[in-house]
Amino acid sequence: FSQLEVVPNATGLVPARLFTWSELKEATYNFSPHNRIRHFGSFFFVYRGKLVDGREVAIVKETPFGKSEFAIFSRLDHRNLVGLVGHCENRDERLSVYEYMKNGSLHDCLQDKNNVDKDCSVLNSWKMRIKIACDASLGIQYLHNYANPSIIHRDIKSSNIVFDATWTARVFDFALSVICPEPDGEYDEERMGSVGYACPEYITRGVLTAKCDVYGLGVVLLELLTGRSAILFKFEEDGRRVSFVDFAVPRILAGDLVEILDSRV
Repeated sequence: FSQLEVVPNATGLVPARLFTWSELKEATYNFSPHNRIRHFGSFFFVYRGKLVDGREVAIVKETPFGKSEFAIFSRLDHRNLVGLVGHCENRDERLSVYEYMKNGSLHDCLQDKNNVDKDCSVLNSWKMRIKIACDASLGIQYLHNYANPSIIHRDIKSSNIVFDATWTARVFDFALSVICPEPDGEYDEERMGSVGYACPEYITRGVLTAKCDVYGLGVVLLELLTGRSAILFKFEEDGRRVSFVDFAVPRILAGDLVEILDSRV
């Protein structure tokens, strides 16, 4: 990672706008089930839509952004973040409109049951997987060091790393994101995040810092190395349930990396 660029890299997004309910209803063909997307982050309802200007977008229903949060997240502008195009408020329901990511999530690509050999996925080369790791790192770096104010994503995981049409990896799903706390206010009573990716300090003591995102990225790196899912799984030898980190890290430290490398690469 010594070659990572360390400056913001703007995408040139059009500023976020306020959409009407009828515009988004038309864009999704009345929120048709056929337009529902399965591979976008942790949201419950996400729809693929097409705006009148021809742009494809992902429309998320029931996002938790308040007005102040929306003002902050709408200003995020980096090629390794999924851009927020706009929003809509309709009575008690709020919708956010994001850039559409054509090639789905890292998790879905790695766990695709059809991805069984080296020739059937663009992800099955170390060069590509290293690029994905660098892309995700740059997105997180922007949130921590260049966003104003700085932001902790709080849910870095492979299903929140998605690919655009050019297979550039972008960080997605800011539903759990928070403004970086002050040094004396880093304890989070309402702990959020995903099993397998949340760092121990946060799980056990509620200590929330930017390092929580770095830990999540570390788990994603293990997924890129091994091709395995980071959720808890049954260890094959004796049936014990162990965490993904407890499975992979001791083998890496013991020099048995080849034993756990993804054989598809």
